[in-house]
Amino acid sequence: MDSIPEPHALAVLALVVLALFLFSRGKIVIDTSSRFVLVLLTSGITAFPYISSQSEPLEKVKFFGGFGHEALVAVCALMIAGSGYLARKNSSDPAAIRGYSAGAGPQ
Repeated sequence: MDSIPEPHALAVLALVVLALFLFSRGKIVIDTSSRFVLVLLTSGITAFPYISSQSEPLEKVKFFGGFGHEALVAVCALMIAGSGYLARKNSSDPAAIRGYSAGAGPQ
């Protein structure tokens, strides 16, 4: 039988579920939800530091360094570019609609 994940992994999975719940609600802005999740993640790793198999605590710089991985940055850049493309083509974004009506749209 497989062993259960470590408590830190379970906490991050619970945080992912909370983040998806917050992002699915229209009452809370995504920016606020993102900051809330980031604060919870930061305070969680500070209050309960991760101890590696070599009995060394995980440094905060290494912890946040994982967010700068090339693959993660590439996926985020593609999502931003895709969102901009859809907003420009569909004109469903209020800012895009104002820009088009002001004459900034494609000629």
